Amino acid sequence: MLSLLISFLTSAANLSIARNVKRCQELLDSWALQLAQTLLSVDFARTTIHITLNYPRVLKISIREMIANCNTNSVEGLDLMVKYIKEELIPKAKGLTNKAYIKERAMERPITQMLLNAVMHRKAEPVMTSISKVNGLNMSLSPEPQPLEDPLTRILEEVYEREKQPDVVYQKKLTIRQRLFLLLSREMKEKIDLYLIGSSLTHNGSKNSDTDLCLVIYDSADKLDERYESKEAMLSKLEEVKTILESNGMATNSDVIPAIVPILKFNESVSGIEVNINVDRVVSIRNTHLMHTYSLMDTRVPKLILTVKLWAKKNDINSAYNKSLTSYSVALMVIHFLQDVCNPPVVPNLLKNYPTLFVDDIRELRLSTKPSIPFKSRNVDSLGQLFTKFFEYYCLEFNYEKVISIKYGALLDKEILRYRPSTYGRMSQWKCHICIEEPFSGDNTSHAVHNCQMFKEIVQKFLNTYQQLKEGSFTF
Repeated sequence: MLSLLISFLTSAANLSIARNVKRCQELLDSWALQLAQTLLSVDFARTTIHITLNYPRVLKISIREMIANCNTNSVEGLDLMVKYIKEELIPKAKGLTNKAYIKERAMERPITQMLLNAVMHRKAEPVMTSISKVNGLNMSLSPEPQPLEDPLTRILEEVYEREKQPDVVYQKKLTIRQRLFLLLSREMKEKIDLYLIGSSLTHNGSKNSDTDLCLVIYDSADKLDERYESKEAMLSKLEEVKTILESNGMATNSDVIPAIVPILKFNESVSGIEVNINVDRVVSIRNTHLMHTYSLMDTRVPKLILTVKLWAKKNDINSAYNKSLTSYSVALMVIHFLQDVCNPPVVPNLLKNYPTLFVDDIRELRLSTKPSIPFKSRNVDSLGQLFTKFFEYYCLEFNYEKVISIKYGALLDKEILRYRPSTYGRMSQWKCHICIEEPFSGDNTSHAVHNCQMFKEIVQKFLNTYQQLKEGSFTF
């Protein structure tokens, strides 16, 4: 190992990569992907699973930094680098114990610094380089022509148009909301309001999405009734609503689900559309307004969110009941990518830059039909390019030890949030394998992903899809 590193450092000074970045990165990404696949197959303990998945990310970043700062014309350094990854890192990962792996991971940063110090920190002018054969792979180092068309974008556009919520379905949902509101207003003693929430309003819902509603109950002072903050009170009120709907022939197959956020689930008797009602979960109204505003910022936003959600559903990783991701968590992952990863960003940080649009009083929130924010993205990536980069980011670059926060536009440390209680007093939510901050309540929207095996399955699905995208074999 040591002799290989010394030889590697010696060859690094002769490395010729700066003008061949794209093809070299593709090759090295494939090795990092193989390393990630291998690490994922190792049965590591719960406490080290995040460390194993971050190893290829750090490796890839360090290699890219080294590549970008070399300015000679030799390919031997690249040859040795690939050999090092193929013959040393990947096989070694299979036999590492947890303790040994942590030790190796701790050594990665010093090794990276040694490599960077060994190269010349001045980029060369691009030159044409002939095809070289590296470890059996023909690698063209000359600039590649841009494709005349983007087949993946065409496929995703077709999927979006086929699966998106039609306007006629949206109008049916508005009618359902109105009928239910009139009935409940008449039958219930309290002053109420009924809000349509979720993907039905955010432009990224599918034609088969449910109708999600939030029943808001006010007290005598015309403020949110605090009696319904407890789970028991919510369940009691939902049972009352269930009785009202059934006795008036407006609901079939009704059932009160005692989940973390209790809901009344039923089929509306006229349309047959499935409806979910929660009580006083006003954060759902606020985040619906936020996601609606994001979708208005750029036409690629709802398209990318819906296609990724459909992909997650197809791969059976889109259900909190099965300890995987919720649709909302997937949407937040997409927004984080578009807002904080893409350069230039596709969307701005709305909560940070335009806080006055997202006031606390839900009665003052307004849904616009066109953007009210003077922002125009300079990002020109196609939908297909964004889709591919999204999977590349979450496979090879995203740090699973961090917490996604679109509110702060950054990845936060879990330790900072570990003792922050949730709305329902669950302090263990930040010990989950994937953590995504709800921008208003501060809860972890992916709190269901606490099972190590399911986490590995989610990451494996991401890796498989990214591999297919790189090979050109991806199908929807």
